[in-house]
Amino acid sequence: GPDFAVISKSIAWDDFAAILVTLPVTWEPCDALLEEHHSQEAEQCRWSKMEAIQCFVPESSIKIETEQAEPPSLLSVNGLSDTQISMLYPFETLPTDSTSITLNVHSGLEAQKVTRAFNYLCVPPILQHVAQNKNLAHQLSPNGSWTTLTRGKADHMFGFCDTIIPQRPTELWEYDTERETYIRKSRPEESRQYYRKLQDAPKAFKFTLNKTLGQLEIFYYPQVAAHHAARFLLEGRGDHDRLEEGLKVTCRLSDIAQQSDPEFSPFKVFPCIDEMATDVSLKKPFKLYDRQ
Repeated sequence: GPDFAVISKSIAWDDFAAILVTLPVTWEPCDALLEEHHSQEAEQCRWSKMEAIQCFVPESSIKIETEQAEPPSLLSVNGLSDTQISMLYPFETLPTDSTSITLNVHSGLEAQKVTRAFNYLCVPPILQHVAQNKNLAHQLSPNGSWTTLTRGKADHMFGFCDTIIPQRPTELWEYDTERETYIRKSRPEESRQYYRKLQDAPKAFKFTLNKTLGQLEIFYYPQVAAHHAARFLLEGRGDHDRLEEGLKVTCRLSDIAQQSDPEFSPFKVFPCIDEMATDVSLKKPFKLYDRQ
């Protein structure tokens, strides 16, 4: 069939101002490289809000279980056939000494294949299950409530857990007498160790596939996401104890396509190029850098 393009100023899923463009059936993406195909006649239409829609879902052996799920377990997908298991893990035979295997859904080509299979096999029954108001620890609605996260006394402050967010290697500068300047010295071994720690760091989601039971269990660790979010707000700002008093971390599950536009205004730092220069005098032998 023909390809479609959505023209919109927003990433919001409910943006009714978006325009849907239907491209010609004969158009191919590679045609964009040819100048004579840059101009195409396309059919345009706008979204209209529907009062109701009726969906038909074919019967499936896959069943979603949430009643028995206890944190950090979010839900389990039961009734997977051998064919469906091979689609979720198509790379090699499953280990014979273990009935469970952790799927890679975070990075690399392998994660892309697993995610595509998961979206095809598991997402429809999960959404159907949630739409029937079944129990779920976290709402999937775009207007779902936010859950406040708290940390225990023995836990690290949000944003400062070295296991979840490993510390970057320290920089080492040496003075080059020939160039008369400082040069940063590379430290390959520390860089490799840092990269391995990043790979081994906990993830917000964990997918465990059990080939014997035909079950895929999904675990959710919101504290991991909270640490990453808090790190960008607190890193390099000084007194951690004082900052923690004003830190409140909340979370909810949401699809990227359903998220509203981010609010950047409170975080913008405007340049001072149009401001009057300030004369700052320092006692000798101190002086400002050229960029200051």
